[in-house]
Amino acid sequence: RNWNRESGYLSDSHAAQLTFTFQSIADARGVKFYFINTENSNDFPYSFWRRSVLSDRILDYMLNVLSKDDYLLVSFHRGHFNPHRDSHFNLKDLKNKTSKAEIFTKNFLGYMERFKHKNINIILIKDGPLLNDKDTSVEGCMYTFVKLDETSCMISLAKDNVTRSLQSSSFDTIASKFNFIKTIDYLPELYTEGYFSPISPNAEYLMIDRHHLSENAALSLAPFFSMELN
Repeated sequence: RNWNRESGYLSDSHAAQLTFTFQSIADARGVKFYFINTENSNDFPYSFWRRSVLSDRILDYMLNVLSKDDYLLVSFHRGHFNPHRDSHFNLKDLKNKTSKAEIFTKNFLGYMERFKHKNINIILIKDGPLLNDKDTSVEGCMYTFVKLDETSCMISLAKDNVTRSLQSSSFDTIASKFNFIKTIDYLPELYTEGYFSPISPNAEYLMIDRHHLSENAALSLAPFFSMELN
């Protein structure tokens, strides 16, 4: 289905970083776009990885206001499922994974039963890049780029995908259960030959910190998302 209806977009600052992208697409298509940044631990998505959820005011609100063929977009920081939110880890560490991903998956699948009759398109957007733990300052990355004339603060796609694997697996499992849910993965779009730097070859910031895109980087993804939502 084409995105030519209203859309609601939920979650945290990792969702907020893409509002530039979706607003530009919505404007081009002449549709309404709404963003809700949920920060209360009792609301979706935070409550969904903490405990069993029988009722959620945010998703109930979406059930009431969205109509047939509208879109509901969901995105959040991959680290909420991980042992440490803003750190990378090795594959062997997955053996000691927390149960947060499983709790979220169960809660979300249960809630999706209520959405089946609404004919709403639900999009789960996998998380964007997380820089290496040692690269704590994008200003430092820029300094290295300018002063030493070398690409700085490189993160590999393979490493990024490892610490995103719990979220990716959860989203893929959910999408496999319902035909009105799909996932979108924009992370590879930012990588060149398997690596990403927060500083572009033209010396522009592509990130504002270790895990948030700059406005220009977000807007550069508009063609990709426009095609994915076509």
